[in-house]
Amino acid sequence: MQDVEEEESVEDRYLKMSKHEKLGLLMIALGEDAAATLLKRFDSKDAESICKKIADFQIVDQDLKDCVLDEFSELIESSVNSNLGGLNFAQKT
Repeated sequence: MQDVEEEESVEDRYLKMSKHEKLGLLMIALGEDAAATLLKRFDSKDAESICKKIADFQIVDQDLKDCVLDEFSELIESSVNSNLGGLNFAQKT
């Protein structure tokens, strides 16, 4: 009997990616102009590593882009919500 190898899901592949791989994937998903703007915010060592990861991606399927966009949109949303002022913030302060 042959062992049947199950194909790894997109989510599983994404979870195994390094931080720089995920950032590279995000840059691809956002496009050249946004990626160039964001890369300027990283130190040269990180920017170089991210660029190498971008170059490693030959073809990126939409499901993989969706994974990275979901993760980073959640991070951005929680960051924005934590920086809001207003009455609730004033009462907590």
